[in-house]
Amino acid sequence: MSSSSHQPNIKQANTRVKILIIFSMVLVFQLTCIKFTLNLVDLSRLINLIVMVGLSVKAAKNVINGVFEQNVLKSYALPGIMIYTGFLLNMILSGATSAFGLLIPWAAYLSVPLLIRSVIDSETIWLFFYRFMLITTIIGLLEYNLVSMDVLSFRIIETPYGEFGSSLISIFHVIYDGSAYYRFYSVFLEPGTLSMFLLPAILYALNYGKFIGLTVFALAFFLTDSLGGYISLMILVLVYILMKLKQSGFAIGLASFFVLIFAIGIISFASPYISASYVQKDNSATVREKNASVTIQNLPNLMFKYPLGMRLPSGGGSFSEINNSDFSGSNFSPGVALITGGVIAFFGYMRVLINCIIIPIVSLMKPERKYGLDTLVVFPSLIVTFPFVFQRTTFLESASFAFLFAPSLLRYLQSNETTIQSKYSTYSSYEVHPKP
Repeated sequence: MSSSSHQPNIKQANTRVKILIIFSMVLVFQLTCIKFTLNLVDLSRLINLIVMVGLSVKAAKNVINGVFEQNVLKSYALPGIMIYTGFLLNMILSGATSAFGLLIPWAAYLSVPLLIRSVIDSETIWLFFYRFMLITTIIGLLEYNLVSMDVLSFRIIETPYGEFGSSLISIFHVIYDGSAYYRFYSVFLEPGTLSMFLLPAILYALNYGKFIGLTVFALAFFLTDSLGGYISLMILVLVYILMKLKQSGFAIGLASFFVLIFAIGIISFASPYISASYVQKDNSATVREKNASVTIQNLPNLMFKYPLGMRLPSGGGSFSEINNSDFSGSNFSPGVALITGGVIAFFGYMRVLINCIIIPIVSLMKPERKYGLDTLVVFPSLIVTFPFVFQRTTFLESASFAFLFAPSLLRYLQSNETTIQSKYSTYSSYEVHPKP
Protein backbone atom coordinates (compact mmCIF):
# COMPACT_ATOMS: atom_id res chain seq x y z
CA MET A 1 0.00 0.00 0.00
CA SER A 2 1.41 3.38 -1.00
CA SER A 3 2.17 6.04 1.56
CA SER A 4 -0.34 8.34 -0.14
CA SER A 5 -3.17 6.04 0.93
CA HIS A 6 -2.29 6.76 4.54
CA GLN A 7 -2.53 10.52 4.10
CA PRO A 8 -6.32 10.82 4.69
CA ASN A 9 -6.02 8.80 7.91
CA ILE A 10 -3.05 10.88 9.08
CA LYS A 11 -4.89 14.11 8.25
CA GLN A 12 -8.00 12.91 10.10
CA ALA A 13 -5.91 11.92 13.13
CA ASN A 14 -4.20 15.33 13.15
CA THR A 15 -7.59 17.05 12.97
CA ARG A 16 -8.82 15.04 15.96
CA VAL A 17 -5.75 16.01 17.97
CA LYS A 18 -6.27 19.71 17.15
CA ILE A 19 -9.95 19.46 18.12
CA LEU A 20 -9.09 17.82 21.45
CA ILE A 21 -6.49 20.51 22.17
CA ILE A 22 -9.04 23.28 21.54
CA PHE A 23 -11.65 21.39 23.56
CA SER A 24 -9.26 21.06 26.50
CA MET A 25 -8.65 24.81 26.34
CA VAL A 26 -12.39 25.41 26.43
CA LEU A 27 -12.80 23.13 29.46
CA VAL A 28 -9.92 24.61 31.44
CA PHE A 29 -9.95 28.28 30.46
CA GLN A 30 -13.59 28.99 29.70
CA LEU A 31 -15.92 26.43 31.25
CA THR A 32 -14.42 25.80 34.69
CA CYS A 33 -12.83 27.83 37.49
CA ILE A 34 -9.44 26.12 37.13
CA LYS A 35 -8.07 29.35 35.68
CA PHE A 36 -8.85 31.02 39.02
CA THR A 37 -7.69 28.26 41.35
CA LEU A 38 -4.36 27.81 39.55
CA ASN A 39 -3.91 31.55 39.01
CA LEU A 40 -3.98 31.29 35.24
CA VAL A 41 -6.24 34.29 34.60
CA ASP A 42 -3.80 36.21 32.39
CA LEU A 43 -2.95 33.10 30.40
CA SER A 44 -6.67 32.37 30.16
CA ARG A 45 -7.36 35.79 28.62
CA LEU A 46 -4.63 35.27 26.02
CA ILE A 47 -5.77 31.75 25.11
CA ASN A 48 -9.43 32.74 24.96
CA LEU A 49 -8.52 35.63 22.66
CA ILE A 50 -6.57 33.32 20.36
CA VAL A 51 -9.38 30.76 20.36
CA MET A 52 -12.02 33.43 19.72
CA VAL A 53 -10.13 34.95 16.79
CA GLY A 54 -9.20 31.58 15.30
CA LEU A 55 -12.71 30.14 15.52
CA SER A 56 -14.26 33.39 14.27
CA VAL A 57 -12.02 33.38 11.20
CA LYS A 58 -12.89 29.74 10.54
CA ALA A 59 -16.59 30.44 11.01
CA ALA A 60 -16.44 33.43 8.63
CA LYS A 61 -14.72 31.29 5.99
CA ASN A 62 -17.38 28.62 6.35
CA VAL A 63 -20.17 31.15 5.85
CA ILE A 64 -18.50 33.08 3.00
CA ASN A 65 -17.44 29.93 1.13
CA GLY A 66 -20.89 28.38 1.42
CA VAL A 67 -19.68 25.33 3.31
CA PHE A 68 -23.06 24.75 4.94
CA GLU A 69 -25.37 22.64 2.83
CA GLN A 70 -28.60 24.25 1.69
CA ASN A 71 -30.80 22.04 3.87
CA VAL A 72 -29.03 23.13 7.06
CA LEU A 73 -28.22 26.73 6.20
CA LYS A 74 -31.51 28.13 7.52
CA SER A 75 -32.11 25.65 10.31
CA TYR A 76 -28.58 25.48 11.72
CA ALA A 77 -26.15 28.11 10.39
CA LEU A 78 -28.40 31.17 10.12
CA PRO A 79 -29.43 31.16 13.82
CA GLY A 80 -25.76 30.98 14.83
CA ILE A 81 -24.92 33.87 12.50
CA MET A 82 -27.78 35.91 14.00
CA ILE A 83 -26.54 35.33 17.56
CA TYR A 84 -22.91 36.08 16.73
CA THR A 85 -23.84 39.24 14.80
CA GLY A 86 -26.18 40.52 17.51
CA PHE A 87 -23.63 39.92 20.27
CA LEU A 88 -20.78 41.50 18.30
CA LEU A 89 -22.79 44.60 17.35
CA ASN A 90 -23.90 45.30 20.93
CA MET A 91 -20.41 44.73 22.31
CA ILE A 92 -18.99 47.25 19.85
CA LEU A 93 -21.72 49.81 20.60
CA SER A 94 -21.30 49.29 24.37
CA GLY A 95 -17.51 49.45 24.20
CA ALA A 96 -17.47 46.14 26.08
CA THR A 97 -14.30 44.80 24.50
CA SER A 98 -13.63 42.51 27.47
CA ALA A 99 -16.95 40.73 26.81
CA PHE A 100 -15.81 39.31 23.49
CA GLY A 101 -15.36 35.93 25.18
CA LEU A 102 -19.15 35.57 24.82
CA LEU A 103 -18.55 35.18 21.08
CA ILE A 104 -16.50 32.01 21.53
CA PRO A 105 -19.47 29.60 21.85
CA TRP A 106 -21.06 30.86 18.66
CA ALA A 107 -17.83 31.06 16.69
CA ALA A 108 -17.30 27.44 17.74
CA TYR A 109 -20.90 26.59 16.79
CA LEU A 110 -20.25 27.77 13.23
CA SER A 111 -16.85 26.12 12.85
CA VAL A 112 -16.12 23.12 15.09
CA PRO A 113 -19.03 20.79 14.12
CA LEU A 114 -17.91 20.82 10.49
CA LEU A 115 -14.60 19.31 11.64
CA ILE A 116 -16.40 16.58 13.61
CA ARG A 117 -17.91 14.80 10.65
CA SER A 118 -18.44 11.29 11.99
CA VAL A 119 -19.82 9.74 15.14
CA ILE A 120 -16.38 8.18 15.62
CA ASP A 121 -14.96 11.70 16.04
CA SER A 122 -17.72 12.49 18.51
CA GLU A 123 -16.97 9.27 20.40
CA THR A 124 -13.41 10.50 20.91
CA ILE A 125 -14.56 13.88 22.20
CA TRP A 126 -17.16 12.38 24.56
CA LEU A 127 -14.62 9.94 25.98
CA PHE A 128 -12.30 12.90 26.60
CA PHE A 129 -15.16 14.77 28.31
CA TYR A 130 -16.00 11.73 30.44
CA ARG A 131 -12.40 11.39 31.58
CA PHE A 132 -12.11 15.10 32.31
CA MET A 133 -15.25 15.02 34.43
CA LEU A 134 -14.11 11.84 36.19
CA ILE A 135 -10.63 13.15 37.06
CA THR A 136 -11.79 16.59 38.23
CA THR A 137 -14.67 15.07 40.20
CA ILE A 138 -12.43 12.56 41.99
CA ILE A 139 -9.93 15.30 42.87
CA GLY A 140 -12.79 17.52 43.95
CA LEU A 141 -14.29 14.85 46.20
CA LEU A 142 -10.91 14.26 47.83
CA GLU A 143 -10.51 17.98 48.48
CA TYR A 144 -14.10 18.21 49.73
CA ASN A 145 -13.60 15.46 52.31
CA LEU A 146 -10.15 16.60 53.40
CA VAL A 147 -11.36 20.16 53.91
CA SER A 148 -14.46 18.89 55.78
CA MET A 149 -12.20 16.93 58.14
CA ASP A 150 -9.86 19.93 58.60
CA VAL A 151 -7.00 17.89 57.13
CA LEU A 152 -6.60 20.31 54.23
CA SER A 153 -6.87 24.07 54.53
CA PHE A 154 -8.06 26.44 51.86
CA ARG A 155 -7.17 29.96 50.82
CA ILE A 156 -9.47 32.77 49.70
CA ILE A 157 -9.35 33.65 46.01
CA GLU A 158 -10.92 36.63 44.23
CA THR A 159 -12.91 36.07 41.06
CA PRO A 160 -15.23 38.29 38.98
CA TYR A 161 -18.04 36.28 40.58
CA GLY A 162 -17.04 36.92 44.19
CA GLU A 163 -14.78 35.34 46.79
CA PHE A 164 -14.34 31.57 47.07
CA GLY A 165 -12.25 29.17 49.07
CA SER A 166 -9.78 27.01 47.16
CA SER A 167 -7.24 24.36 48.05
CA LEU A 168 -6.01 22.66 44.87
CA ILE A 169 -8.26 22.95 41.83
CA SER A 170 -11.72 22.95 43.43
CA ILE A 171 -13.59 25.85 44.97
CA PHE A 172 -15.79 26.19 48.04
CA HIS A 173 -18.34 28.72 49.08
CA VAL A 174 -17.19 30.18 52.37
CA ILE A 175 -19.94 30.91 54.92
CA TYR A 176 -20.04 33.51 57.70
CA ASP A 177 -17.95 31.52 60.21
CA GLY A 178 -15.12 30.98 57.74
CA SER A 179 -15.88 27.32 57.03
CA ALA A 180 -16.72 25.70 53.70
CA TYR A 181 -20.37 25.36 52.68
CA TYR A 182 -21.72 21.81 52.52
CA ARG A 183 -22.65 21.86 48.82
CA PHE A 184 -20.12 20.44 46.35
CA TYR A 185 -18.74 22.76 43.67
CA SER A 186 -15.76 20.82 42.25
CA VAL A 187 -14.29 22.99 39.45
CA PHE A 188 -17.53 24.80 38.61
CA LEU A 189 -18.72 28.15 39.92
CA GLU A 190 -22.08 26.81 41.13
CA PRO A 191 -23.27 23.40 42.39
CA GLY A 192 -26.20 23.59 39.97
CA THR A 193 -23.82 24.05 37.04
CA LEU A 194 -21.83 21.03 38.22
CA SER A 195 -25.02 18.94 38.40
CA MET A 196 -25.90 20.03 34.85
CA PHE A 197 -22.56 18.79 33.50
CA LEU A 198 -22.71 15.61 35.58
CA LEU A 199 -25.98 14.51 33.97
CA PRO A 200 -24.52 13.88 30.46
CA ALA A 201 -21.53 12.18 32.11
CA ILE A 202 -23.95 9.94 34.04
CA LEU A 203 -25.79 9.05 30.82
CA TYR A 204 -22.48 8.26 29.13
CA ALA A 205 -21.39 6.06 32.04
CA LEU A 206 -24.75 4.26 32.09
CA ASN A 207 -24.71 3.44 28.39
CA TYR A 208 -21.04 2.55 28.14
CA GLY A 209 -20.68 0.42 31.26
CA LYS A 210 -18.47 2.86 33.19
CA PHE A 211 -19.69 1.76 36.60
CA ILE A 212 -16.81 3.24 38.61
CA GLY A 213 -17.40 6.57 36.94
CA LEU A 214 -21.14 6.21 37.50
CA THR A 215 -20.58 5.71 41.23
CA VAL A 216 -18.29 8.74 41.44
CA PHE A 217 -20.72 10.93 39.51
CA ALA A 218 -23.71 9.77 41.58
CA LEU A 219 -21.94 10.70 44.82
CA ALA A 220 -20.89 14.08 43.45
CA PHE A 221 -24.39 14.72 42.13
CA PHE A 222 -25.91 14.03 45.56
CA LEU A 223 -23.45 16.44 47.20
CA THR A 224 -24.42 19.28 44.85
CA ASP A 225 -27.90 19.27 46.44
CA SER A 226 -29.24 21.01 43.33
CA LEU A 227 -33.03 21.27 43.05
CA GLY A 228 -32.81 21.74 39.29
CA GLY A 229 -30.45 18.79 39.18
CA TYR A 230 -32.92 16.56 41.03
CA ILE A 231 -35.72 17.51 38.63
CA SER A 232 -33.51 16.77 35.63
CA LEU A 233 -32.40 13.49 37.24
CA MET A 234 -36.04 12.35 37.33
CA ILE A 235 -36.29 13.16 33.63
CA LEU A 236 -33.07 11.19 33.05
CA VAL A 237 -34.56 8.12 34.76
CA LEU A 238 -37.71 8.31 32.60
CA VAL A 239 -35.75 8.86 29.37
CA TYR A 240 -33.37 6.01 30.19
CA ILE A 241 -36.25 3.61 30.89
CA LEU A 242 -37.91 4.58 27.61
CA MET A 243 -34.67 3.96 25.69
CA LYS A 244 -34.19 0.56 27.33
CA LEU A 245 -37.78 -0.47 26.56
CA LYS A 246 -37.27 0.54 22.93
CA GLN A 247 -34.04 -1.45 22.77
CA SER A 248 -35.89 -4.46 24.22
CA GLY A 249 -38.33 -4.40 21.31
CA PHE A 250 -41.30 -2.66 22.90
CA ALA A 251 -43.45 -0.60 20.54
CA ILE A 252 -42.96 3.11 21.18
CA GLY A 253 -46.61 3.54 22.17
CA LEU A 254 -46.48 0.75 24.75
CA ALA A 255 -43.09 1.88 26.04
CA SER A 256 -44.39 5.44 26.41
CA PHE A 257 -47.42 4.16 28.34
CA PHE A 258 -45.20 2.31 30.82
CA VAL A 259 -43.00 5.36 31.23
CA LEU A 260 -46.06 7.57 31.79
CA ILE A 261 -47.26 5.29 34.60
CA PHE A 262 -43.78 5.28 36.10
CA ALA A 263 -43.58 9.09 35.78
CA ILE A 264 -46.81 9.50 37.73
CA GLY A 265 -45.36 7.33 40.48
CA ILE A 266 -42.07 9.27 40.59
CA ILE A 267 -43.85 12.63 40.68
CA SER A 268 -46.20 11.47 43.43
CA PHE A 269 -43.27 10.21 45.48
CA ALA A 270 -40.91 13.13 44.87
CA SER A 271 -43.32 16.09 45.00
CA PRO A 272 -43.17 16.57 48.80
CA TYR A 273 -39.36 16.47 48.75
CA ILE A 274 -39.15 18.90 45.82
CA SER A 275 -41.57 21.30 47.50
CA ALA A 276 -39.60 21.17 50.73
CA SER A 277 -36.33 21.70 48.86
CA TYR A 278 -37.82 24.66 46.97
CA VAL A 279 -38.85 26.30 50.25
CA GLN A 280 -35.41 25.59 51.71
CA LYS A 281 -33.69 27.26 48.76
CA ASP A 282 -35.66 30.41 49.65
CA ASN A 283 -34.17 33.44 47.87
CA SER A 284 -32.12 31.40 45.39
CA ALA A 285 -35.19 29.65 44.01
CA THR A 286 -37.45 32.70 43.95
CA VAL A 287 -34.83 34.83 42.20
CA ARG A 288 -34.47 32.28 39.40
CA GLU A 289 -38.24 31.97 39.07
CA LYS A 290 -38.61 35.74 38.96
CA ASN A 291 -35.87 36.10 36.32
CA ALA A 292 -37.81 33.88 33.92
CA SER A 293 -41.33 35.13 34.69
CA VAL A 294 -40.46 38.84 34.56
CA THR A 295 -38.52 38.47 31.32
CA ILE A 296 -41.38 36.58 29.66
CA GLN A 297 -43.98 39.10 30.85
CA ASN A 298 -41.92 42.08 29.69
CA LEU A 299 -40.65 40.49 26.47
CA PRO A 300 -42.52 42.74 24.00
CA ASN A 301 -41.47 45.86 25.91
CA LEU A 302 -37.84 44.70 26.15
CA MET A 303 -37.69 43.92 22.43
CA PHE A 304 -39.11 47.36 21.58
CA LYS A 305 -36.89 49.33 23.98
CA TYR A 306 -33.68 47.39 23.38
CA PRO A 307 -33.69 46.11 19.78
CA LEU A 308 -29.88 45.90 19.85
CA GLY A 309 -29.63 44.72 23.47
CA MET A 310 -28.93 46.52 26.73
CA ARG A 311 -25.73 48.44 27.22
CA LEU A 312 -23.12 46.02 28.54
CA PRO A 313 -20.57 46.86 31.27
CA SER A 314 -17.49 48.32 29.58
CA GLY A 315 -15.13 47.38 32.39
CA GLY A 316 -15.38 43.64 32.00
CA GLY A 317 -17.91 43.15 34.78
CA SER A 318 -20.55 40.45 34.95
CA PHE A 319 -24.22 40.83 33.99
CA SER A 320 -25.00 41.78 37.59
CA GLU A 321 -23.22 45.10 36.93
CA ILE A 322 -25.67 46.12 34.20
CA ASN A 323 -27.11 49.42 35.41
CA ASN A 324 -30.64 49.23 34.03
CA SER A 325 -33.96 49.05 35.89
CA ASP A 326 -35.34 46.77 33.15
CA PHE A 327 -32.63 44.19 33.75
CA SER A 328 -34.30 41.18 35.42
CA GLY A 329 -31.28 38.93 35.94
CA SER A 330 -29.15 36.45 34.04
CA ASN A 331 -30.70 33.11 35.04
CA PHE A 332 -33.07 32.82 32.07
CA SER A 333 -31.04 31.94 28.98
CA PRO A 334 -33.30 33.42 26.25
CA GLY A 335 -33.44 36.63 28.26
CA VAL A 336 -29.64 36.72 28.41
CA ALA A 337 -29.53 36.38 24.62
CA LEU A 338 -31.91 39.34 24.26
CA ILE A 339 -29.91 41.46 26.73
CA THR A 340 -26.60 40.64 25.08
CA GLY A 341 -27.47 40.71 21.38
CA GLY A 342 -30.91 42.25 20.97
CA VAL A 343 -33.82 40.98 18.91
CA ILE A 344 -31.72 39.34 16.20
CA ALA A 345 -29.74 37.29 18.73
CA PHE A 346 -32.91 36.43 20.67
CA PHE A 347 -34.65 34.89 17.65
CA GLY A 348 -31.48 33.08 16.62
CA TYR A 349 -31.13 31.68 20.13
CA MET A 350 -34.75 30.56 20.21
CA ARG A 351 -34.26 28.67 16.95
CA VAL A 352 -31.20 26.88 18.30
CA LEU A 353 -33.14 26.11 21.48
CA ILE A 354 -36.01 24.66 19.42
CA ASN A 355 -33.54 22.43 17.57
CA CYS A 356 -32.14 21.30 20.92
CA ILE A 357 -35.50 20.00 22.12
CA ILE A 358 -37.44 19.04 18.98
CA ILE A 359 -34.71 16.97 17.32
CA PRO A 360 -33.94 14.90 20.46
CA ILE A 361 -37.66 14.27 21.15
CA VAL A 362 -38.30 13.21 17.55
CA SER A 363 -35.26 10.94 17.68
CA LEU A 364 -36.33 9.47 21.03
CA MET A 365 -39.86 8.71 19.84
CA LYS A 366 -38.76 6.98 16.64
CA PRO A 367 -38.13 3.25 16.37
CA GLU A 368 -34.39 2.87 15.87
CA ARG A 369 -32.59 0.17 13.96
CA LYS A 370 -29.24 1.20 15.36
CA TYR A 371 -28.28 2.73 18.68
CA GLY A 372 -25.19 4.86 19.03
CA LEU A 373 -23.75 7.87 20.78
CA ASP A 374 -26.23 10.33 19.29
CA THR A 375 -29.34 8.38 20.22
CA LEU A 376 -28.14 7.03 23.58
CA VAL A 377 -26.22 9.96 25.05
CA VAL A 378 -26.26 13.22 23.09
CA PHE A 379 -29.96 13.66 22.34
CA PRO A 380 -31.14 12.31 25.73
CA SER A 381 -28.70 14.71 27.44
CA LEU A 382 -30.30 17.67 25.67
CA ILE A 383 -33.75 16.57 26.85
CA VAL A 384 -32.59 15.92 30.40
CA THR A 385 -30.80 19.26 30.81
CA PHE A 386 -33.46 21.41 29.10
CA PRO A 387 -35.03 22.58 32.42
CA PHE A 388 -31.81 24.39 33.24
CA VAL A 389 -32.75 26.95 30.56
CA PHE A 390 -35.07 28.48 33.16
CA GLN A 391 -32.47 28.46 35.95
CA ARG A 392 -29.01 29.42 34.73
CA THR A 393 -26.68 29.71 31.78
CA THR A 394 -26.59 26.38 29.97
CA PHE A 395 -24.46 24.38 27.56
CA LEU A 396 -25.41 26.87 24.84
CA GLU A 397 -23.47 29.61 26.60
CA SER A 398 -20.31 27.51 26.51
CA ALA A 399 -18.22 26.39 23.56
CA SER A 400 -18.56 22.87 24.97
CA PHE A 401 -21.93 22.78 23.17
CA ALA A 402 -20.17 23.00 19.81
CA PHE A 403 -18.00 19.98 20.65
CA LEU A 404 -20.47 17.73 22.48
CA PHE A 405 -23.91 18.45 21.04
CA ALA A 406 -23.89 20.58 17.88
CA PRO A 407 -22.17 17.92 15.68
CA SER A 408 -25.01 15.47 16.41
CA LEU A 409 -27.67 18.08 15.62
CA LEU A 410 -25.88 18.94 12.39
CA ARG A 411 -25.58 15.27 11.42
CA TYR A 412 -29.27 14.79 12.08
CA LEU A 413 -30.24 17.73 9.88
CA GLN A 414 -27.84 16.61 7.15
CA SER A 415 -29.22 13.07 7.24
CA ASN A 416 -32.69 14.27 6.30
CA GLU A 417 -33.71 15.46 2.89
CA THR A 418 -35.66 18.36 4.36
CA THR A 419 -35.11 20.82 7.17
CA ILE A 420 -36.56 20.73 10.65
CA GLN A 421 -39.75 22.45 9.51
CA SER A 422 -40.52 19.58 7.16
CA LYS A 423 -41.46 15.99 7.74
CA TYR A 424 -38.65 14.06 9.37
CA SER A 425 -37.38 10.99 7.61
CA THR A 426 -35.87 8.00 9.39
CA TYR A 427 -32.59 8.75 11.11
CA SER A 428 -30.01 6.14 11.93
CA SER A 429 -26.67 6.85 13.49
CA TYR A 430 -23.35 5.12 13.16
CA GLU A 431 -23.79 1.85 14.98
CA VAL A 432 -22.02 1.65 18.32
CA HIS A 433 -22.48 -1.17 20.79
CA PRO A 434 -22.24 0.14 24.35
CA LYS A 435 -21.10 -2.30 26.97
CA PRO A 436 -24.02 -3.87 28.86
